[in-house]
Amino acid sequence: MAATPYARLASLDAGAWFSPEYRGERVPSFEEAGKLCAQLDLWANVEIKPARGFERETGVAVAKLALELWAALRFHRCCRPSSRPHSRPRALRRGARSRISDGPPRVGWDEAARALGCVSVHCNCKYLTEGQADEVRGAGYWLLCYTVNDPVIARRLLSWGIDAIFTDRLDLIPPDFA
Repeated sequence: MAATPYARLASLDAGAWFSPEYRGERVPSFEEAGKLCAQLDLWANVEIKPARGFERETGVAVAKLALELWAALRFHRCCRPSSRPHSRPRALRRGARSRISDGPPRVGWDEAARALGCVSVHCNCKYLTEGQADEVRGAGYWLLCYTVNDPVIARRLLSWGIDAIFTDRLDLIPPDFA
């Protein structure tokens, strides 16, 4: 996939697999996706998945594109590239603005997030406790949880002060959910 030119990706049908209703949906460019987020007043989480050996180049390119796009669109939300800083080389980590953890925040998470210049912590909703949510929020970070597909869990997390959730099921968690 890393060697596939964007023109080829843009020609693919990205919706037919999901439902006939979405047949003909194309893979948007980074700029198109950013513009749609701005139009819909959505936050953007840009997760970088570079091809092996291209971590640094990908991180620098995506960070530059994102910052240029967000500035051009005059985003008023915190829309910065995020990556999995614990699994990427130092050069890429400098572009990371979010600390992503599959488990609960571990001892030393705050020092790592501060050293990376993070503005948010993203974690798996399965492992987060209310006390950990309080700790992260109390330290001044935005807190986002993934992947929340159950409205009961979403309501619980939001009651803890979570700033945002990631979901695969927008039909269960509609825009007027809050």
